[in-house]
Amino acid sequence: MSQLIRKQIGKDIHINFIRDDKFKFARASVLFLVPLKKQTASGFALLPHILRLGGGEYEDLRALNLRLDELYGASLDTDVKRFGETQVLSLSVSTLSDRFTLNGDAAFTDAAELLISLILDPHIENGAFPERQVETAKANLIEQIEAEINDKRSYAVKQLIGAMCKDENYSVNKLGEPETVRALTPADAAACYYGLLKCAHIEIMLCGNFEQEPAARLFEKTFGGVKPRDTAPLSDHVKLSADTVRRVNEQLDVKQGKLCLGFRSTVSSGHNLGDAMRVMLAMYGALPTSKLFMNVREKLSLCYYCASRYDRQKGIVIVDSGVERENAHRAEQEILKQLEDMKNGAFTAEELKDAKTALKNAFYGVPDSISRLENWYFGCIYDGEQTSPSDMADRIEAVTAEQVVQAARSLSLDTVYLLSGKEEQ
Repeated sequence: MSQLIRKQIGKDIHINFIRDDKFKFARASVLFLVPLKKQTASGFALLPHILRLGGGEYEDLRALNLRLDELYGASLDTDVKRFGETQVLSLSVSTLSDRFTLNGDAAFTDAAELLISLILDPHIENGAFPERQVETAKANLIEQIEAEINDKRSYAVKQLIGAMCKDENYSVNKLGEPETVRALTPADAAACYYGLLKCAHIEIMLCGNFEQEPAARLFEKTFGGVKPRDTAPLSDHVKLSADTVRRVNEQLDVKQGKLCLGFRSTVSSGHNLGDAMRVMLAMYGALPTSKLFMNVREKLSLCYYCASRYDRQKGIVIVDSGVERENAHRAEQEILKQLEDMKNGAFTAEELKDAKTALKNAFYGVPDSISRLENWYFGCIYDGEQTSPSDMADRIEAVTAEQVVQAARSLSLDTVYLLSGKEEQ
């Protein structure tokens, strides 16, 4: 069974070992955590795209990909995530464990060294990244941002958050804004890189089948010497309840309308009702057997989809749905009615059992995937709570119906966002 072993190797720099010998592969990830701010989001989000294109002895993407092929088809991934009001940038490499290579090849060790060289030895000359590298990275990031805008479901959720949290950093796009990305120069990108090394909290995640001591020495030798360090504090502003209900209506050239409801909750990371909130939301709108799916979508046919999501760092619950304009008001009322039923305990023991079973099965499946294991334990690190998936399953089983009701009663409606088609005016 995998478990997390955590070690500090520098100021706000930690290496985390999640060893599980049932895998034939291993994964190394370096994550940079910085406060999510409008002024820096675009520049920081661009960096993984730039670093992915070459560094150290790898002059370009072609040379880099050739080396990855030599390392038993190693894969290199980048990502930008948001945890509460923290922007998380990551670069990862995955390959065959050294234990299963031919002739004793050190595939994972060499892949980890490659990853380190990309991050700590980038191609910066005279205070700037290569222009071609930057322009390619900018095009990739802008395409990613615009893809989110073109996906009207994610766009609607983004607009809801923007209205609901307009005075909070939570409303900042984790990828930045296209116009800001376009304006970044190679010198700007280099300045962002040096700023990242100085201010970011760094979490190194090693997961899968690997030898712990050689990996520890490698990362301690390289990242342990990253200086100077003037790390920025990480925190999440949690608003416990809504003052009034905001309503935002927007019209675009869309065929299917989008209705999103944003709720505040007193239950966020570390709250004693956190487990109950997971169960409550599974029953309310996170599962195919949930009240929103079975009633609002299936029984009443008021929407094309209807589901809930929860950001435990912020204590925010979002219900998003696809609706026809003429059904929007009824859909909103029914979504609120189903929540009211949860608050009143109007659910069966069978519904509670089914929700627990679904959640437990999901947790039991986490150790089957290296990437899911990594994501699980990083979430634990961020929340300051080290809990294994199996322990969480046990905690879910212990949740009572009364605790589910209490979790539901913690929600208060903050914002309603409706996106409808222009032709419907």
